Amino acid sequence: MLKSTKEDGAGAGGSTALTRLLRNSILTALGVLLLWLAADWLLILFAGILLAILLRGLSVWLSTHTRLPIRWALVAVVVTILVIAAGIVYFIAPNASQQLDQLVQQLPLGVHRIEQEIAGSSWGRSLLQELQPGSEGHGAVRAAAGHIFGVASTTFGILAAFIVIIFVGLYLAAEPDIYVSGTIRLFPLHRRSRIIELLHQIAHTLRWWLIGRVISMTAIGIMTALGLWLIGVHLALALGILAGLLSFVPYIGSVSSAIPAILIALTQSTGSVLYVIVLYVIIHVVEGYILMPLVQRKTVHMPPALTLSMQVVLGALLGILGVALATPLTASAVVAIRMLYVEDVLHDRNAGKSIDG
Repeated sequence: MLKSTKEDGAGAGGSTALTRLLRNSILTALGVLLLWLAADWLLILFAGILLAILLRGLSVWLSTHTRLPIRWALVAVVVTILVIAAGIVYFIAPNASQQLDQLVQQLPLGVHRIEQEIAGSSWGRSLLQELQPGSEGHGAVRAAAGHIFGVASTTFGILAAFIVIIFVGLYLAAEPDIYVSGTIRLFPLHRRSRIIELLHQIAHTLRWWLIGRVISMTAIGIMTALGLWLIGVHLALALGILAGLLSFVPYIGSVSSAIPAILIALTQSTGSVLYVIVLYVIIHVVEGYILMPLVQRKTVHMPPALTLSMQVVLGALLGILGVALATPLTASAVVAIRMLYVEDVLHDRNAGKSIDG
């Protein structure tokens, strides 16, 4: 009878363990599903956090150097940004807007020129036939494009995302301690000090990454506009602004920014295309081997292979927002893995800190 009782207890224990495992598996699956369904808006919230980190960093710097209260420093930073934006709109936007309109009109001409060149060969004609509207390949491209743009594919989605980013950024920058303390309370007491340290380190890393990106974007935009103007390519200002904005996404954005310039150059002459390609190569060599090493002495360095790999993976999983935010997301993940796993679990306190600034 005693043996039977032990067997019954073991069976009950095994059943309880199986039930617990099944319950945890279901909860985990539901959590992953919810994260997947809300992925676009979670990325938008992350973009708002990036904005908050930038605004807070500028406010702290201003408060330190002027002894203004931090809230007034934040007001001063926001007002300064608005004044600069208004100045750009007043002095540059009319010309840039006109050039952007012309850019939209002239890009199809460049595409048509390429189609004519391709159609001059037998393999090119076969390729164009495969890509005609209504073909299976064209349908696949449209389906892929629809998946990539996701929540931001409509005007309402873009506007809503922009509003969320602005307000999340402002609220977090104004009172970060409230949100940080609320996050900390989700963790056990003995881990809270380490989580606080982790959050501060991630914020520090992202702040310096943003500073590096702003410097790089500005330099690329100016060099591109000036270079295109010197070699006589039309719409140099619009193409320079586009190059600066797209360079927010390292590597992929820089390469993508060359395509509109090449298409515009095709509408002028074949020789202009060669000059444009040489110009973009020179600009990105200067950025990669001169500008970024100088900037990265103080800012964040991300290995190119890791950056490109994560852009491809997050782009496939999360679309265009995943590509745009792949680098800061990866930087945050690397900091968390180093601190919570490499240092705390493996006890390797000499782990590389190449992205910590």
